[in-house]
Amino acid sequence: MSRIAVVHPTTLLGKELCEGLGRIAGSRSLDVRLYSASEDEIGSVTEVGGMATIVGRYAALELDGAAVAFFCGEIAQDRPLLADIPAGTQAIVLGAGAGVEDGAVAVAGTGRSAAPTGARVWISPHPAVVGLARLLTAVAPLGLREASATVVQPASIRGQAGIDELFEETRAILMFTGQPKPAVFGRQLAFNLLPSRDDAERIEASLRAVFDGEAPEIRVQAIQGGMFHGTALGVDLRFDGHVTAREIARALAVDPGIESTKHAGHLGPIDGSGAEKIQVGEIRVGRGGDGSGQAWIWAVLDNLTVGGALNALALAAPWLGP
Repeated sequence: MSRIAVVHPTTLLGKELCEGLGRIAGSRSLDVRLYSASEDEIGSVTEVGGMATIVGRYAALELDGAAVAFFCGEIAQDRPLLADIPAGTQAIVLGAGAGVEDGAVAVAGTGRSAAPTGARVWISPHPAVVGLARLLTAVAPLGLREASATVVQPASIRGQAGIDELFEETRAILMFTGQPKPAVFGRQLAFNLLPSRDDAERIEASLRAVFDGEAPEIRVQAIQGGMFHGTALGVDLRFDGHVTAREIARALAVDPGIESTKHAGHLGPIDGSGAEKIQVGEIRVGRGGDGSGQAWIWAVLDNLTVGGALNALALAAPWLGP
């Protein structure tokens, strides 16, 4: 029986991960144990595989014998814990705030998901990294030269605190009451968009790490959107030669984690919420002045499922048993 630890399991990502573990726990004989370094979380009860499970106090010794430990808290909270991972336990960190400075960034389904041999900490990165890595990997055989992407991320990228702040701002606006002071996003997010330079830099660095020098030139603009869940990707692609929309669609269809939608003209982040695949909408193609091919792809994905827990579980598959 594989022993699995989940640290900070009551965060949004932690709950999604526990739900995924619950779906496979019975068939794979997993012993899932929950821990936290937060006093507010210790002693709480959550569900894994239909069974109520108490969250215990985190200590490095508690991970002895665990095949894999998932860390689902804010990276500032999890980072100090990563220094004491016992030998023989693989750590997988979930969360948009984690980056190349915290471990080996890995995205499942790209053929580049295996972190360096001996890496004790793997990072399941920002959901935009998951989405972009899979999209770019799929179209790379068509002669991809460079890519630029605009990422619109939801309030839940900042966890429950982000959702709560957006909700309170929205309610205050609709009820014509005084606006609460924004503590998470710095400015009013409700009915608004905000630039997020730090996230853009983290996404670019993580993509370069995933492709390990084999990536085309990639530029990212990250925008904080005023929606609760779902991440949107507007991706501009440049190819060595002309490509057609059909060729791009066929290349994307090779990845089982990507699917086209019949509602391409009306696809939004809400359509990615709860989905377990990257949803691809409109594909437009053109030709550059130098004869190169140009294409634009619009896609959405759920930041908690395909962009979070499902990627982490796929990375952990070798430790979860047959």
